[in-house]
Amino acid sequence: MPWWLINTVVALTLLASGAALAVWGVIARQRARQRMLELEASRGLLQNLVRSIPDLVWLKDPDGVYIACNELFERFFGAREADIVGKTDADFVAPEQAAVFRENDFLAITSGKSQMNEEWLVFAGSTERRLYETIKTPMLDSRGDIIGVLGVSRDITEREKAAQELQRLRNHLTDLVDERTRQLADLAESLRRAHAEQQTIVDAVPVAIGLLKDRHIVYCNQCLTQMFRFEPGAMIGQSTRVWYPTDAAYEAGGRKVYETLNRGDMHWRDEQMIRQDGSLFWARITARLLDPQDPAKGVLGIMEDISIERATMDALREAKEAAEATTNLKSAFLANMSHEIRTPMNAIIGLTHLTMSTPLTDTQRDYLNKIQGASQHLLGIVNDVLDLSKVEAGKLQLERLSVDVAQVVRDVHAQLIDRAQAKGLSLHVHIDPALPARLMGDGLRMGQVLLNFGSNAIKFTERGRVDLVVQVQASTDQDVTLRFEVRDTGIGLNAAAQLQLFQSFQQADVSTTRQYGGTGLGLAISRHLAEQMGGSVGVDSQPGEGSVFWFTVRLEHADEARAASDVPSPAPTSMREAHQAFQHLQGSRVLVVEDNELNRLLAGELLTGVGLVVDFAHDGRQAVDRLTQPDADYGLVFMDMQMPVMDGLDATRLIRQLPGREHLPIVAMTANAMVEDSDRCLAAGMNDYISKPFRPEALWALLGRWLTPPS
Repeated sequence: MPWWLINTVVALTLLASGAALAVWGVIARQRARQRMLELEASRGLLQNLVRSIPDLVWLKDPDGVYIACNELFERFFGAREADIVGKTDADFVAPEQAAVFRENDFLAITSGKSQMNEEWLVFAGSTERRLYETIKTPMLDSRGDIIGVLGVSRDITEREKAAQELQRLRNHLTDLVDERTRQLADLAESLRRAHAEQQTIVDAVPVAIGLLKDRHIVYCNQCLTQMFRFEPGAMIGQSTRVWYPTDAAYEAGGRKVYETLNRGDMHWRDEQMIRQDGSLFWARITARLLDPQDPAKGVLGIMEDISIERATMDALREAKEAAEATTNLKSAFLANMSHEIRTPMNAIIGLTHLTMSTPLTDTQRDYLNKIQGASQHLLGIVNDVLDLSKVEAGKLQLERLSVDVAQVVRDVHAQLIDRAQAKGLSLHVHIDPALPARLMGDGLRMGQVLLNFGSNAIKFTERGRVDLVVQVQASTDQDVTLRFEVRDTGIGLNAAAQLQLFQSFQQADVSTTRQYGGTGLGLAISRHLAEQMGGSVGVDSQPGEGSVFWFTVRLEHADEARAASDVPSPAPTSMREAHQAFQHLQGSRVLVVEDNELNRLLAGELLTGVGLVVDFAHDGRQAVDRLTQPDADYGLVFMDMQMPVMDGLDATRLIRQLPGREHLPIVAMTANAMVEDSDRCLAAGMNDYISKPFRPEALWALLGRWLTPPS
């Protein structure tokens, strides 16, 4: 409730006591107090009103002696009203503070007008400073003589915080909109103007107050009259029906209010109201009984016009939705680009792998190795871009499986050893003996971070060694904190360069003649992954003395039963091993649904190479038609997602409706690598998925998981 309305309420209530207030003259304060004792019954309404006001309220005589106060004011001084009445500020606060209070009283008395100021107050027994907005109003008797000062203080600390938070949210939103697209500039300007208007409204705090009996208005202040655009005094005696746009709204509003009030609680709600001119506005309504023991005394209602606030929130929501739409468009674009890049890369990497298994000259093998390396490098860049997009969209999800962390480190060593030896570097592994055998976490993502750090170490080290280290940093009964380190003897980093690391698109060397290349995404993604795993990242380095890149993760202990169930079975790593491993599957029929000729060739070579019978469909419609044939005894279907005529998702849904095809294993082959893509595959009825470009051993692993021997 705003202070200026409280003053009006209290003043009107005092005047309602009739001639009783005339005794508050300046002739004899003692005589006035005696008269006030005789009018104790008249003060009842004032006391109830004062108690219902959630602010500091007090009354002093012209000499600064307290005559009355409410309960909140008692807590401010740390004394009961009986102990406050008859005393001055000097009896409770420091002389300097008392002088300030007295000076403000004097200004109100001498000016004959209300005086407002803001001041920081500390309640008795507390050390917390709170910001209060105080108004002191001279009280006059029937002859116009000043008989005292009425003071009201409202705590505006939270309002100030809310204004600051609103400013922060607006700035953040503006930055986000500017970052996403220039087309949202007009909306950002609109939000700026809306915020400025909202700030003006908040500063003004227009709040109305009324006293109701039997849902009729027996008192209303000027703000309430203006809010509903009535002439002064015209609202008195009216039913509150004039506030509601319909009879139904009036009846519902009454039920809501009195159900709460009859329980002895304060009621509040937001509701759309109607002005006398027919215009609608949103109001925030607060109501409470003047006397919970005697509901007949009426209801004190407080109302705020929150139309601007609602409009601002609608604008903020629309801006948020627009920003999210921009992010979704970006994700869709990246997914489409991923598909367009990964589809030919699948053929390049796969056919290169197949070619390397044929007789070759040393020169040819060297060329193919370079092609394979360049393809893997390009794939790494695509994966980094997609991972960054997932991070920005909040969709980078981690698995929670039983993982052998030591094996993760050894696998990274195996992936880096050839590159290290090619540069004449030694590559070592150091595993803490206290490392548990298995922990719950995402081994693939831990390996991704460690591989990124290791690759950079080899890239920036010309001589010496690189060490891969994992240590137990802390351990409890529930979890373990691990610290991974990659130490090198490379070029090192200065302090300025270290500050730029782990940020998207940032590198230590950004000059056009830089020697080492890279996108600057890997370290930023590594930071996000480590933080998602409950840890952090960092670097310790000196120019010319090498570097130590580190990250930490927190992993839960894995119970033995879960650990045993999550241990993957070994998959073949070469065509010869696959042919031997899948002898029991030879002769099984597999359907490959793929519109790209090169990818059909690659999948066919890898599958027929292990003794399977492979048929092809060029789109989803052909796949559905083929599976309706009685002789289509396929044990497994590999289904591309994006195809002409009918895509893989629609085809899978139709196949699941075919008799006898409810449990046919269907594995998606997708060149998209976003989280939602795999979710869509599973939701459509697919059993598993493999991302393109796929490694032959990943394809063979799916055979072992889903294909059963022919009957």
